[in-house]
Amino acid sequence: MLLTMPFAVRSCILAIAMMLVACGPAARDGGFNSANPAAKIYAIEYAASRGDHSAIGQIIEQLDSDDPAVRCLAGASLKRLTGQTYGYHDFDPPEQRRQAVDRWVRALQSGELSVNPVAADESSDDHGSPPEHSHPGPSTTDTHG
Repeated sequence: MLLTMPFAVRSCILAIAMMLVACGPAARDGGFNSANPAAKIYAIEYAASRGDHSAIGQIIEQLDSDDPAVRCLAGASLKRLTGQTYGYHDFDPPEQRRQAVDRWVRALQSGELSVNPVAADESSDDHGSPPEHSHPGPSTTDTHG
């Protein structure tokens, strides 16, 4: 149907779609508690890339996300940070995932997982200034990138 529309109409639809995408919240705003999956993904990757073990509990919470990309990155990031999976696979049926998430929670609560905060010199962003919050990532006032 779109191909049968006049060029001007198709161009307007494309322009509106691009404006709507550009008007969305920045992926780095909101962090782990955001309704925006992109913000959660940013927060997970930010913590994992810095080896931030203090974020492990928040990343474990993301294993239950409705968004498959968030679940996938959370599982991979936890393995990266801890070397463990506790049988979690983001593609498993919900009941199997729930059982694995419960194992993650028990490991966290028992102290089996190290959740020591990142050292101060490791928590700064790529531009040398520390983030305003320990999570989700760089300062929201950062004008770089």
